Amino acid sequence: MPSKVLVLHGYRECAYYTYRKIAPIIDACQNQVEFYFLDAPMLLMPENTLKSAPTCSTPTMHPTRSNARRAWFIINETGRDSLPGIEGSWSFLQDVLKQHTFDAILGFSQGAAMAEQIAAMLERPYLFPMFCENGIAPHPPLKFIACVSGFLIRGPQLSWESSYSGSKALMGAVEFGFVKNTPTLCVVGRNDIVVPLERSHMFARHSLHKRVEEHHGGHFIPMQTKWRQFFISFFLNPFAEIPSPSPPPMATTSAADDDEIVTPLPVRAEPYQLGQALPSVDGVQEELEEEQHQPSMFAVIYDFYSDSDSDSDSHISPPDTPFLRTPQLPVLELDEPTIVGSEMMPKYDSIDGVAGHFAGTVLAKSKL
Repeated sequence: MPSKVLVLHGYRECAYYTYRKIAPIIDACQNQVEFYFLDAPMLLMPENTLKSAPTCSTPTMHPTRSNARRAWFIINETGRDSLPGIEGSWSFLQDVLKQHTFDAILGFSQGAAMAEQIAAMLERPYLFPMFCENGIAPHPPLKFIACVSGFLIRGPQLSWESSYSGSKALMGAVEFGFVKNTPTLCVVGRNDIVVPLERSHMFARHSLHKRVEEHHGGHFIPMQTKWRQFFISFFLNPFAEIPSPSPPPMATTSAADDDEIVTPLPVRAEPYQLGQALPSVDGVQEELEEEQHQPSMFAVIYDFYSDSDSDSDSHISPPDTPFLRTPQLPVLELDEPTIVGSEMMPKYDSIDGVAGHFAGTVLAKSKL
């Protein structure tokens, strides 16, 4: 019987766009893995004010063609620690999970944040009455989740500000910041300016059982040949020893693969090891059953980072306001497939903003 994976798209995207984006993975996993797509309930304006947009409100393997821009929630531009609209997404996903059963969730950006949160809520339903009525989860715990460019939306570090103490968000309480057991694949972009590395590291630390992989690019799902093969192998057998597609910590253009251009990075201490296989789901389930009898145990050591602005262009999935227009870092993924016939806006508008940013940084350092 094929495994079933629910796919949650990113901010200002839709089910159809993600379906086309990962089409090579879907085709390679036919008859063994079924990918089901959903549209987020929030329709963003003003792109779709003139006509109604098609909606995939129930899980489908073949979403309707659409260029609608949708969101699972909005991060407040002024406080940046509240999540308008997330209650509606909880209610929507709660109904979906009551009616359908999935083995796993694949999410990108906002979709990855929602996948991580759902996995945590299904593990400890007694903590989340807003999603689990009377302490009863709407769905069994997931076997695993796969998160690309994910960020945390629960616990004290929900806030993107330098101080978390004033968080107004419903999910910002300390008890929501536990380390979850659900096996998690975390895919991180080393040049992601939307979800900075500090936020990616924080996201990974909230998973006890994880596999972390990194790519040289920014805020997107890597789809070069080696990454496509990795994702295919992973979804066919997520707990297998699969060769890592991640580059070494220190990379230069001379050491790069032929199908990508990279940016040199300094060697830095990672809070995790790359390429470690996920543990077997049976062992994780035993640990989860033991923890359910100890609801007072929370085990996250918080490190606090300086504030990082989350810039976006018109195409990527920012966890922050959509009105910031600084383009993505100019790191090219040459083998990344394009979407033929799509009316989606281009990923890179210009590099003028990035060049100006770098020039300002050099000038500031020269004055020190």
